[in-house]
Amino acid sequence: MGRLRIAAFSFALTLLAVMVSSSAADESIVTIQKIENGTITFVKRNTEAGAKGKGKGKGGAKGGAGTMTLPVASDVQVTTATHTRRTGAFHVGTPVGGGLKNSTVRKLEPGAMARIVTDGKQVIELNIVFDDEDGTTVVAVPPKPAPKK
Repeated sequence: MGRLRIAAFSFALTLLAVMVSSSAADESIVTIQKIENGTITFVKRNTEAGAKGKGKGKGGAKGGAGTMTLPVASDVQVTTATHTRRTGAFHVGTPVGGGLKNSTVRKLEPGAMARIVTDGKQVIELNIVFDDEDGTTVVAVPPKPAPKK
C-alpha cells in the first residue's frame, strides 16, 4: 500500500512538472524596432485592461516597458495577423513565405506592430500586423475605429 502511494505521488509530481514547463510560453503585443542578425528588438505594449499610455508615442509604445532584444529561433513561425483596436481581438493569418528572409519582413520600418511568442529565451513565433490580405503593407499604428453617427 505504501509503494502505491509513493508511485501515485511521484506520478503527480511528474505531471505537475510537465504542465508547468509546457505553460512557460509568453506572448506579448509589441512594437518592433528592428530585426537583424537573428535577433529582434522590440518594445512591449501594455495591453492589460485599464492600461493608460503616455499618448502620441511619448516614452515608447503606449505604456510599454523598455526596449528588449531576444534571439529568434531557427524554426520561427512568421505569419500575418490582424488586430481589432476596438475589441482588442488578435487574429493570426497566413504564414509568410520565406519567414524572416521575406523581403517585406526584412524591410520592416521601426514601429511595426506584432505579437511575439517566446519560450523564455528566444522568439518562437512572430505574427506581424498587416493591413491587407496579401501581407505586403505593414501597419505601424492600428487604424482608428469608425466615427459614431
